[in-house]
Amino acid sequence: MTTILPFRSRAFGTLVPLVAGVVALPASAQTATPAFQPRDTRVERPEIRDPAFTLSAGLLGTYDDNIFRTDSARQRPVDDFILTPQVNGQYKRQIGLNDITVRADASYGYYVRNPGRSRVQAILDTQGTFRIAGTCVVKPLARIQRQRADYGDINGSIDNFQTFTALGLEATCPRTVGLFPIVGVRRDTSDNDPRFAFANQKAISYTAGIGYARPSIGTMTAYYNRIDSDRSAIGVTNHIDRAGVTFVRSVVSSASLKADVQYLNARSIGAVVRPYRGLGWAGELVYRPLPRLSLTGTTDRRIINDTLVPAGFAVQTDYGLRADWQFAERTQIRTQASYATRSFRGDPLVIVSGINDDTLVDALVRMTRRVGARVDLQVEARHISRQTDTDANQYKVTLATGGITYRF
Repeated sequence: MTTILPFRSRAFGTLVPLVAGVVALPASAQTATPAFQPRDTRVERPEIRDPAFTLSAGLLGTYDDNIFRTDSARQRPVDDFILTPQVNGQYKRQIGLNDITVRADASYGYYVRNPGRSRVQAILDTQGTFRIAGTCVVKPLARIQRQRADYGDINGSIDNFQTFTALGLEATCPRTVGLFPIVGVRRDTSDNDPRFAFANQKAISYTAGIGYARPSIGTMTAYYNRIDSDRSAIGVTNHIDRAGVTFVRSVVSSASLKADVQYLNARSIGAVVRPYRGLGWAGELVYRPLPRLSLTGTTDRRIINDTLVPAGFAVQTDYGLRADWQFAERTQIRTQASYATRSFRGDPLVIVSGINDDTLVDALVRMTRRVGARVDLQVEARHISRQTDTDANQYKVTLATGGITYRF
């Protein structure tokens, strides 16, 4: 397990997440400020064909052969069977040209052999689209999430319950052809149990950009983003400047491309941490060789602020590949794999774990079968592996899941 020394007043620094991961890895706790992406340039009235209110309930059963993510060469892994009842609700309301969506998910993970680890997890997410004079669009969002931290960066039987919040507002006046402005502001927070207070953060982000749309080219946006992050638990303030360009286009009818390339400049006050200056990016290529088969390739590089490894911040680079196959009318198969590297930076007088870099590999196969009009069955197999440059705090874990969902 990673050892954490007491923090001094002039503690190590950090950066807030700059690019939302297109591949989420369970071994890192992340409060993500999404990569700035140009929004849809159309302004016609939306068509909400789904029911105004939907409700579903389900039960998942998961066998986890290493619940504490420990190294089997150093300590015998602890396995368990986790039962997870869950409820999902969504409400959509359209008022004229405006619409609002509220989604709430709640679940309870019950550990059969280790019931003391059982916890409730929940998320409440509200988003809206408000059109002004038929030309401009304002998109507010509000989100709160409570969850148990994954043990990947803890490597021991220590609980950490996390709370993430986000409040944001984005405004744009999109055009089908020509230039249009985009502005936005967002506030993100993450809070952990007292033992992991070093990962807490409060960050506010400001963005301004100019977009250009043309059907024969696609949509491009040049933007500037400023993020101010406060980590009061360790006395650190960070300032991050980010300038970049995004591009979105349907290359052909069977392929689409999204790309975001930016230059990052981050500096910390009250921390002995080298500044980070370099490229960041996010990219996604979707290819549909057959009507029932979709292939998705992703890559990104971002700064992770609140990793549970006691470091100032981490530079993470991801690569992912996913295949979605509609095997039959009621059966879908998904296979995906991701490869991620993290480089940790921080004050050497505070960080004693000795880990400078790690590699995460995550592979998954899932099959979903619809039974009748209201019931879905699911089976899934997953394997996760972590390797470090010091051969410490490594682990491997295999999970097998089966579940049923009923839509009311």
